[in-house]
Amino acid sequence: MIAHADAVVTNDTGPLHISLAFRKPVCGLFGPCSPSQYGQMETCVPIYKNVYCSPCVHEFAVPPCLGNNQCMQRIEVAEVINGINKALEMKSSGTSEQIIFTSSETTLGYFKNRP
Repeated sequence: MIAHADAVVTNDTGPLHISLAFRKPVCGLFGPCSPSQYGQMETCVPIYKNVYCSPCVHEFAVPPCLGNNQCMQRIEVAEVINGINKALEMKSSGTSEQIIFTSSETTLGYFKNRP
């Protein structure tokens, strides 16, 4: 399915890695992991809420939020729609530059495709 998709929205698990391997435009939702913990993500627009306890997944046996996952719950639908639109724009532009958008709680960034 991913090989034939125009774009993918997924959290930071297997489908994200498969999407990257197929060089598909992808909006990656990060929370317990940080996008900086991954390698090159040229076709990915990561959305990450930098809450007080993130990233925690590789740091704690029991997460500080006790499974309440505020890092994921704070991601809004509009951000995801914006992220997938940016991923699709990257596919068509073919330039190579990193663009990062930040606010106090959110990092929204992406690597544009290389030619």
